[in-house]
Amino acid sequence: AQLQQSPDDVGGSCGGAFEILTFWTSPAMIQYRLSGTSWSTLDQDTMKDRWRFKPKTSQLLDYYYIHHQAQSSVLNSSGGGREGFVKTMTNLTEEFANKDVPFQPVATGLILHVTEIEEWRGSVTNRLHERYLYKRKTTLESCKEKEDSPKWQKQVLVP
Repeated sequence: AQLQQSPDDVGGSCGGAFEILTFWTSPAMIQYRLSGTSWSTLDQDTMKDRWRFKPKTSQLLDYYYIHHQAQSSVLNSSGGGREGFVKTMTNLTEEFANKDVPFQPVATGLILHVTEIEEWRGSVTNRLHERYLYKRKTTLESCKEKEDSPKWQKQVLVP
């Protein structure tokens, strides 16, 4: 999942438009688009606690980003290209096979304060997939919800 900031928002954690898109392929074929107008970060103690539940390959990738090459940077031939990356990941997998990957302090957790959820359920038999939109009915005050529990309105969308 990736947090994507709207170009209309120039920063901060309040008043913009933010989205997270997730997709699960087989067997479910389900996609969720979570939208919100504010977000916050998890503190380092919470991140350290949740680190141990993160899949080992994801932990190794975070380790790679810090100690080898930044995420989304270009894999160039001087570093072995894709083959060099795969080899390094294989070596890291072997190195940490029987021990924990150390927590990487640059790891950041984001909490999106969701106001809309769009759900897409694919159809393997035809293109008549299912789509739903859930809108949160709540009053936001300074980007913080009031104490009353949020209510959700469900709408069925055309595929």
